[in-house]
Amino acid sequence: MEKAVLEALPGKGTVVTQLELPEIPAPVYRGTPVSTIMKTVQYTGEVIWSPVTPRFFSETVYTARIILIAKRGRTFEGIQENSFVVPGAVSTNAVNSGTITAVFPATEATTDQPISLLTIPGIQTPEAGALRSTEPIDTEQYSGTISWSPDYYRFYTDTVYTARISLLDKEGWRLQGVETNSFVVPGAITTNRADSGEIRAVFPRTASTVTLSEIPAINVTAGAFPPGTITETEQFSGTISWTPDDEVFAEDTDYTAEISIIGKEGWTTWGVQENFFRIEGAIVTNKVNSGVVTALFSDIATITISEIPGIPVPVTGEPQTTPLIDTEQYTGTISWSKPADFFASDTYYDADIVLTAKDGWTFLGLPGYFFTVNGATSVYTKANSNEVSVSFPKTEYVPSSITQLDIPGIQIPEYRIKPSSQYFFADQYYYFVTWSPSLDSDSRFSKKTVYTATIDIYPFRGWTVNGLPGNAFRVEGAVTTTYEAGSDRITAVFPSTGD
Repeated sequence: MEKAVLEALPGKGTVVTQLELPEIPAPVYRGTPVSTIMKTVQYTGEVIWSPVTPRFFSETVYTARIILIAKRGRTFEGIQENSFVVPGAVSTNAVNSGTITAVFPATEATTDQPISLLTIPGIQTPEAGALRSTEPIDTEQYSGTISWSPDYYRFYTDTVYTARISLLDKEGWRLQGVETNSFVVPGAITTNRADSGEIRAVFPRTASTVTLSEIPAINVTAGAFPPGTITETEQFSGTISWTPDDEVFAEDTDYTAEISIIGKEGWTTWGVQENFFRIEGAIVTNKVNSGVVTALFSDIATITISEIPGIPVPVTGEPQTTPLIDTEQYTGTISWSKPADFFASDTYYDADIVLTAKDGWTFLGLPGYFFTVNGATSVYTKANSNEVSVSFPKTEYVPSSITQLDIPGIQIPEYRIKPSSQYFFADQYYYFVTWSPSLDSDSRFSKKTVYTATIDIYPFRGWTVNGLPGNAFRVEGAVTTTYEAGSDRITAVFPSTGD
């Protein structure tokens, strides 16, 4: 058998000879189970313990299932049955196998008591908008860690959160003996296995953002008593404090109400946008995610006309105008991102609009993105702002008729002269020249010959020959230049070459 162990098997490698596994310490009460075997020159491996506990319990028989992986050049083929040894355990393995089962004697008895502090303190109840806490747990009987799912830095609206808690018993206390589902996390459905410090706490769904923006009307008339609360809605109630703090409302006086919105069960102000709330007859403001609402009751009112009239939608070739804006509530001016007399082809345009409120009106209390402009792709404005940024679709691609009508660069034919090129480039197009009759074998002009240049025009993007009249082009030195309206070909006839 010894000889068989040491021999190399054909095509398999050398049989593993390191049969004692000293890296696995015998379980002792409160010890920590090892999960990996130190790497050796012959193999690596992992350990799976049964039962699974964060620490070794007392009076418990533990079994280690050890799975070895042979390194390159080594094999378990040739290993005899039960040849591996785990000190302190009864070890078994099958023939030709690197999987070992090691059964250890029962751990020692203890006088430690089962944990009795079953209500876990300090676990945060998720509330929409609150920052998530992962502060460690620390009591006289155990310590612990907490993780959240979903794992955001802040709790959001309309979301079910689960806390996963891992407890570790302290000296004098033990998780062994803790019953199934005996731990309690206030406000959550809490579950745990027997003898386990792994706890799952599922909290109710967080509140949804209120959707009612209209706060019921508040009577602010001379002689009336200032109310201390708003009329409740299905989603919220609220308290009011007044400035000035008069016993009754006086005539010709502006009053400011600071309203604290209180979400009812299942509702929260976290998630509301800036200036979300409304009260009839008041200028109302609130910050984003806030239920603190300021309402000014005055002779002026928040603007209500959202559509800005008279803004031209850019159209290729149309005049670029900057009309004055005038409504019952405000006036305004417009400036274009690409000023010009006409709107260009195939171009994006933005417009900046500055509005001015008329007497009795104000921009205070407007939410963001309040204004609209007909034909725009986007309209942006901040809350309480009179400045509006507008973006329009790209104008239609409509090329312009070529204006560069003098054809430059063509060689006037002369005997023995060689044309410099067949291809030429102008600012608005390039063109190709073909000579008739053909040039001589040396690509030069012959003597006593009348040459005709056929010029083919290739417009660059943004330009076209469409719309050009007949004989629009001119070729320097040509006797005649012929061009058919709207075509892409010019014919130029030159004088006869000399001797």
